[in-house]
Amino acid sequence: MKDDLKTKGATHMRMRAAAIFVSTIAVLVIFAAADVQAQRKCGAEGQRPCKIWERIPSCNKGLKENFRLGMCVGPRTQVSADTGKYIPRDTRKMTVLNLCNRSSRPVIYAAIAQWLDNEYGWVSRGWFKIPSGRCSKEQIDLGYSGSVYIYGSAPDGTEWDSGDARFCIKTFDTFEIDNADELVCPTRDFSIVGMAKFDVKPGNNTFNFGN
Repeated sequence: MKDDLKTKGATHMRMRAAAIFVSTIAVLVIFAAADVQAQRKCGAEGQRPCKIWERIPSCNKGLKENFRLGMCVGPRTQVSADTGKYIPRDTRKMTVLNLCNRSSRPVIYAAIAQWLDNEYGWVSRGWFKIPSGRCSKEQIDLGYSGSVYIYGSAPDGTEWDSGDARFCIKTFDTFEIDNADELVCPTRDFSIVGMAKFDVKPGNNTFNFGN
């Protein structure tokens, strides 16, 4: 009799634990779906700013909340003077940078720096892994025209650098650093490298890493 009670008790505990686990997973899924939904409906250019319970910050990087318009805007955001509504930019004018490994190195890791706005300045980001004979396609921005800076490094120590400009980068891990041309980069996890200036315009632009 005691054994039967123990068995029933253990079964009940397992069933209760399973129910709690399922409930927890369901709650997490609901919150994840809500977060994805929030990101789709707020925070992007031309969308309303996200509420504090939806996401912080309220607008995507490079955008600011315009209280008068009630939307997230950037330096190139266009708004109709008549309706006050956001005018989407032509995605066909996206500036794309193709970083191509045309060298004899099996792989190159690339980093770039691009101008964002007066708040974030020159932003460096990387690393983009580029196998031999392949290209890494990186989107710069809609309608971006002007200079970007490029740096490359191979595992054998080969570097593709330049004295055109110097930027702070993270030595190993993936990174995105604001105002990278102004930072001293004092820790060993970061370093300053020279990057080559490369002019781009809307559409496809190709930079080749050669021997």
